[in-house]
Amino acid sequence: MTRASGISIWWRRTWEAPDVALLGAGVAGELLVARVRFVICAAVVMVPLINTVRDPQASENVTGLLFASSTLVLGLWVYHVALRGVRVPWLGFATSIFDVTIITLTQAAFLWQDLPGVAANNRTTYAVYFVALLGTCLRYDVRICWVAGALATLQYAAIAATAGALWPEGGAFAFHDYGTFMAGDQIGRVILLVAATAMCATIVRRASHLRISSTHDSLTGLYNRTFFDERFGEEVLRAARYRRPLAIAMLDIDHFKHVNDQFGHASGDEVIRAFAGVLRDSVRRTDLVGRYGGEEFAIAFIETEPDEALAKLEQVREAVASLDIWLAQHGCTVRVTCTAGLTAFPDEGDVPHVLVDAADRRLLSGKRAGRNRVIAA
Repeated sequence: MTRASGISIWWRRTWEAPDVALLGAGVAGELLVARVRFVICAAVVMVPLINTVRDPQASENVTGLLFASSTLVLGLWVYHVALRGVRVPWLGFATSIFDVTIITLTQAAFLWQDLPGVAANNRTTYAVYFVALLGTCLRYDVRICWVAGALATLQYAAIAATAGALWPEGGAFAFHDYGTFMAGDQIGRVILLVAATAMCATIVRRASHLRISSTHDSLTGLYNRTFFDERFGEEVLRAARYRRPLAIAMLDIDHFKHVNDQFGHASGDEVIRAFAGVLRDSVRRTDLVGRYGGEEFAIAFIETEPDEALAKLEQVREAVASLDIWLAQHGCTVRVTCTAGLTAFPDEGDVPHVLVDAADRRLLSGKRAGRNRVIAA
C-alpha cells in the first residue's frame, strides 16, 4: 500500500460519521459537557469578579470578568439545548469550537490591552485548552477531536507569535510576574497541544470500538438484542413526543433448522450472515436492524408509515427469496425464504414490549399460514 493510499484511508476513516450506536452516547456526553461547562463557568467567573472588586483599575481583571460572564451566559444556553436530549449534528462541533475560541479571545483581549506577557505566559488560560480538548472525547466523534485540536493549536500559535512580536525590549523586567518570553517554550506548548489532540482522537477511537463491540452481534455486525431494545425504547418515546410514525417488524428465516441439519452449523452461519446483509442493505441508515436471537431479526422503521414499512418488508422478502447463498465448504448455493410480522405505533401499542410482542405474534401467524409472507394489520 502506497503512502498516498494510506493517507486516503486514514482520512476516510477519520472523517466518516460515527456509528448510529454511538449517537446516544454522544448526546449524553454533550449534556455532561454542558453541565461541566456551566459549573466551571460559574466558578471561574468568581475569580475575576473578586479581583475586580479588589482592584477595579486593573484592566486584565475587567477583561477576565467580561469574557467569563459572556461564557457563563452562552454556557447556560447550550445546557438548555442539550437538556432536550435530541441529537443536533452540528452541536458538538459548535460547542467544541466555542470552548477553544473563547480561550483564545481572552488571550487576544490581553494582547489588545498591550499585555503580551499575560497572553503568552498565563498558565491558567493555556491549561484550559486541555480541558476543552478532553471534553471532545465525550462526544464519541473523532472528527470533533481533530477539528477542536487543530483550531486550538493554530489559535495558540498565532497568540504566541503575536505576543513575541509585541514583547518590548527588557521584557523580562517589564513583565516580571509572567517571566520572560522564550520561543522554545512556546513551540513546546504548541507541540503539547498537537499531542493532546492525537491522544484524544485515539481515546475516542478505542472507546468507540469497545462500545460497538458491546452493542453489536459478533456474527452479523447488526445490533444485539440488548442494544436494539434500548434504542427502540428511545425511538418510541421520541415518536410519542413529536407525534411521528414508527413501525417494527420481526423476521425469521424459514426452515433454518433444515439448513443446519443438512449442511452444518458453519454453513448455517453463512446463511445468517447473508440474510443480515440483505436486511442491512435494504433499510435506511436511520432505521434500526438487530439480531434478536438465533435466526430471528428485528427492524424498527423510524418515522415510517405502516404502508411504507409493509412495502419495504415485501422488498426484503423478495430479495431474500431470490438470493443465492454460496456455501464454500460444500461448493454449492442454497436459497432460503423469510417470514415477517409488522406492527405500528401508536395504533397497535405505545409501549415497546407490547409492539414487539404483537409483531412476534404476527410472525408466528405467518409461519402457521405457510411461511414466506409478511403479516400486518
